Amino acid sequence: MKRKILITLIILAFWTPIQIFAQQDIKPGEYKIRNLPYIVREISTSKYYVINRDEKNALKENPKMVNDLPTERLDIRLTNGTSLQQSVIAALTDDKIKLLKASKENLQVYLFCSSNGTIINILFTVKTGTILTLEDIYKMDKYLRKNYKPTFSSVQNGHQQLNWVDAMQTINF
Repeated sequence: MKRKILITLIILAFWTPIQIFAQQDIKPGEYKIRNLPYIVREISTSKYYVINRDEKNALKENPKMVNDLPTERLDIRLTNGTSLQQSVIAALTDDKIKLLKASKENLQVYLFCSSNGTIINILFTVKTGTILTLEDIYKMDKYLRKNYKPTFSSVQNGHQQLNWVDAMQTINF
């Protein structure tokens, strides 16, 4: 009997820190997740964090006019947002999805892409105290870059003449 209790205590002693570490809250700072640098910034005016891979991809300035229209009048739209949502969900475990749904969390995904849809960078916005972990962010980032190809529409297809296009999608769990 004493031996069973001792073995149980040893198992709990090793298992508990792993579980606690895996569920640590996201905090502002610089992190390495599977050898990729990520930055977590706090939005000072709200209770949200912005998380993105720390890449030095400088976005080239877009032209101010395209097809005789100011760039801001191109009305650029992400045309496959449902596919984006499905891709985010596919990157997470079923248990994580259940927890996110139970807490009614949402996630904002900002995409920065070349005009042909190649992803340049992704920013994720989460509320403080989110159930998501940095490992989850890494998984979504990796999955989207590998499996998701954003498509866009715009007035006179003007987005095709831009150096980069951005889009934002809110995912409500």
